[in-house]
Amino acid sequence: MAEQQMSILIATLTEVRGDGILARVIEEDATDTPLLTIGNEQMLAGSIGSYVVVRQAGVAVLALVFKMWQEDRFEQGERLSDRFFL
Repeated sequence: MAEQQMSILIATLTEVRGDGILARVIEEDATDTPLLTIGNEQMLAGSIGSYVVVRQAGVAVLALVFKMWQEDRFEQGERLSDRFFL
């Protein structure tokens, strides 16, 4: 019997286009070192070259992260950063 895999939310979809899916990394993982701990192992969340599963309404799509960047924004005078991957 297959082992049940847990789901970890690392990003939310912001755009779907012909050349890929754009996702914004959630705030908890948008630090300089967004580490996930699974069991006894630590790994970088959504790093380039990693595979992620996009789930919605019973459909699961396997995707490869091939680009990552950061955009700064200002909110109520405070400088914040958002991380994205494609």
